[in-house]
Amino acid sequence: MDCWRAATPSASLSLAASSGISVAAGLTSAPIVLTLSRVNTTTPVTLIVEGLPTGVTATVNPSTLPAGVNSATLTLVTVATATEGSSSITVRASGGGLDAQVAIGLLVQPKPDYTVSIDSSSFTIPTNSLHMSNVNVVPNQSFTGTVQFSFGPLPEGVSGNVAPPFQQGGPSRLQFGVAPTTTPGTYPITLTAQAANVAAKVITINVNVVRIGAISASVTPNLLAIVHGETTNVTVTVTRT
Repeated sequence: MDCWRAATPSASLSLAASSGISVAAGLTSAPIVLTLSRVNTTTPVTLIVEGLPTGVTATVNPSTLPAGVNSATLTLVTVATATEGSSSITVRASGGGLDAQVAIGLLVQPKPDYTVSIDSSSFTIPTNSLHMSNVNVVPNQSFTGTVQFSFGPLPEGVSGNVAPPFQQGGPSRLQFGVAPTTTPGTYPITLTAQAANVAAKVITINVNVVRIGAISASVTPNLLAIVHGETTNVTVTVTRT
């Protein structure tokens, strides 16, 4: 009688990634999960990352998977000057003479940034009045944060405000208020825009305060007797104070 025995499967490894990676230059990526599958092996497996673009480093945690541990996380850290664009990196699993690898798509986007401007860098504002203007923030494709605004020292009698803080899809408005007692003159005022992971941006605004006084008028003579059919002259005096 012939005896039949099932062949024992050979040992093997396979490796999978939960997703590709997208990260902006100068930032750290969200971690993705690496999953290891083992067949007939309990040998510790080491994970290494290959093919990283210039300016990108990788952290695998844990970098060695002992028996019974079959997953790790992969996080990428980029510098501001990292090579931008699409590429593919490889994670390799090795242990006990066995080897497996997985290719992961990588997109390094431009460093988050934005430009900020106002409708005019110089305003003439009368005393006892308000002036409003648009604050224009244009983000690049990587910027998703909030821009906060603050003023440098304001001259006595001048108030400033920008509201609301800039967020995607929402405008901001600048407002200056000038009190009645403010001394006329030209005042350079700084407006600073700040957001996480982006260098602060400073704009100088020249505010020219002018005083517009009250206007009064008088008539001389202030009492007239006019004969029917005749004409008479009066003097109107306009005074600005």
